[in-house]
Amino acid sequence: MCNTDILIHNYKLNSQTGTSHEQADNTHNSNETDAEIIKKLVDFSLPFVSQYGWSSQAIAEGAKIAGLSSAAQGLLPRGGGDLVLQFIERCNGELVEYMKDAKKNEDGSEKKTNEFIRDAVQHRLRMTIPYIKNWPQAMGLMFMPENIRDAMCSGAVMVDDIWYYAGDRSADFNWYTKRAVLSLTYDATEIYMIRDKSEDYKKTWQFLDSRFQDIANLRKLSSKVKVGCDSANQLLSGLFATVTNVTGLNNKGPRVW
Repeated sequence: MCNTDILIHNYKLNSQTGTSHEQADNTHNSNETDAEIIKKLVDFSLPFVSQYGWSSQAIAEGAKIAGLSSAAQGLLPRGGGDLVLQFIERCNGELVEYMKDAKKNEDGSEKKTNEFIRDAVQHRLRMTIPYIKNWPQAMGLMFMPENIRDAMCSGAVMVDDIWYYAGDRSADFNWYTKRAVLSLTYDATEIYMIRDKSEDYKKTWQFLDSRFQDIANLRKLSSKVKVGCDSANQLLSGLFATVTNVTGLNNKGPRVW
């Protein structure tokens, strides 16, 4: 169940137990569905992030401009945390659409797997640039107890999607290892990015390239030090398996065609 579905489900429960029917009716003053109202609320709230941060205040200002009642804000009960999660979910969806048509270079040649993955990671990271000033706050909110499960789930789904569209069809132990390594690479680059002051984040992309080179070197080393590599694979696989168990992604598991 994605974050939007969870929000709608929880909102309906709260409406039954704690919100008056009058408030609920005010929220649905048109034929819009809950999902459409959430989308509108997020659309109008994001421009206020630069002024109010990822906060309930940004959502309140967005609701005013969108012409939504105060009850509509109940669809984002965790305030800034839900706003961040909705933004992440939206970006991940846009990334999937990008990857569907990103398998070839400009000259028409087929991208290598590492090249495709590197470009996908860069494309996804660029989506945060308009909010980079407030992104440390967003990252902090994702570590809050009430948000961390959904944040981990979104991250796990993102790296799974990247590998999937890169052509990975593995259904073995390496499925977890590949995703754990990519998740660590993405997170490390994201942290580097929020402190990067270079033009067009040139140093960030150099850092990203270096991480992919590290991965390539690790693969070469694995052929020489198999025991050590197996231990590292088991550690990384265990870390990602823990995430998938906590978030429920393991119910999906490796995709089968």
